[in-house]
Amino acid sequence: MKHFLSIIALIFLWLSQYSLAADKSSSDEVPSTVQECVEILKKRESKQTLASLKATKENEIFKFNRGLGAAIRNDWIWSHPNSKLVKFFVSKGVRQPDGMSAAIIHCLLRDLNHKPFDLDKKLSQLRSFEDRQKAVGVEKLIIPQSILNTKLPLNNNKSVKLADYRGKLLVLIMLESSCPIPTKEMNKLQADFKGKNVEFLGLLSPSSSSEFEQFKKDFNTNYKLNFPVVLYEPTNFSYNIYLALVDPGIMTFPETFLINTESQMIARYKGWETKTPEIIEAHIKQALAGQELKQ
Repeated sequence: MKHFLSIIALIFLWLSQYSLAADKSSSDEVPSTVQECVEILKKRESKQTLASLKATKENEIFKFNRGLGAAIRNDWIWSHPNSKLVKFFVSKGVRQPDGMSAAIIHCLLRDLNHKPFDLDKKLSQLRSFEDRQKAVGVEKLIIPQSILNTKLPLNNNKSVKLADYRGKLLVLIMLESSCPIPTKEMNKLQADFKGKNVEFLGLLSPSSSSEFEQFKKDFNTNYKLNFPVVLYEPTNFSYNIYLALVDPGIMTFPETFLINTESQMIARYKGWETKTPEIIEAHIKQALAGQELKQ
């Protein structure tokens, strides 16, 4: 009898494990369409996340790129590069995972507000976005006076405006608390052009992280940069720079801008790779010589 009961117990254990495995397989299944993605997200995301997204303007969904966007990329894109979902986006000319997750979040936002997805328009914007997501972009853009004349408090107890750098080349480096800051490489680049009519300025982009305030307090101790940094930016300053110099792209921190003597952006550098300092150095030399920048 005991032997019989043991067999029954083993059968029930096997069945329960099979059921759990089936449930896990079902939950891990990658949706095939954007519609399926939206339906799954409406069920799995918290009411707080959905309410926050619903209240967000469409041109501000980049704010969800790290949290919700990262979850989408990890669950459905990075781990399943040959899925129907990924192949759909690639067939539409959207190849970057950030763009794919942005399209899904865009459709979720519109669905929450009882609007049609308007996916074709979003995909067209993302194709333009990918053109501006190249590691190096040589492009002349006018910086609005409202940005140039904003007073910026520095970490050395002084303040400055971008307009104050007119007549000099300015390397403006956008930093982010959760991304690596290559202090050594940045300091070397700054030292190479010291006294040559080239200035460097860092700008720490705001974060909703609970540790952000402490990060700012410890910044000068942990990151000994040889140039000033704006730690407490005026409201929406980073966002205004994004709209003027990056949109429809996404900032890839550190995001660096080369600004000429007439306060115009002439080059943009996304992230900080091995060759980034070398490329920036070459562009600075070309600008100082009055030459056109080479891509």
